[in-house]
Amino acid sequence: SPLISGISLEVKRGEIVALIGTNNSGKSVLIQTIAGKFTQFDGDIKVGSYSLKNNAVQAKSQLGYLNAPPIFEPYLTGLEWLEIVGAAYNMPPKVRIERILQLADRLGAKEDLYTLTERLSPAARQKVGLIASLFHNPVVTLWDEPTSGLDPIGQDDAVLLARDYVKGGGAILLAT
Repeated sequence: SPLISGISLEVKRGEIVALIGTNNSGKSVLIQTIAGKFTQFDGDIKVGSYSLKNNAVQAKSQLGYLNAPPIFEPYLTGLEWLEIVGAAYNMPPKVRIERILQLADRLGAKEDLYTLTERLSPAARQKVGLIASLFHNPVVTLWDEPTSGLDPIGQDDAVLLARDYVKGGGAILLAT
């Protein structure tokens, strides 16, 4: 993986912070490191009050994550995949479904929930990924290229969703 060094960053509740740079500048690597993909790094990463090095499970439970491009199990529908993600975050089934449907409605993605993920368009895959990154109400959400593949209306919907999420006390770190 590319080497990145000397980074000190704080993202507070109610903020959207964007990492902007050229391809291969390390934005995605930083996002992936914070998400826990890479375990060897100097220093520390804290999510809320949890250290990624010392309390990885608790730290990751406070995160939402959208990778670029979103990766799904191809034999599951969007809803099935989101149900599994919600179960992994210990969300009660009724709460999972309510949040999934609420966010899908906001993104115009309700029909996409019932399609096998391997058959979803890039825009629909992105919308399902956005839902997965937010529906468990994480403290911080990490987005890598969050509007990739979305048309202008979908991009506007994602921006409004992000604004509402941070108004409610969340924080977003995004790379673009």
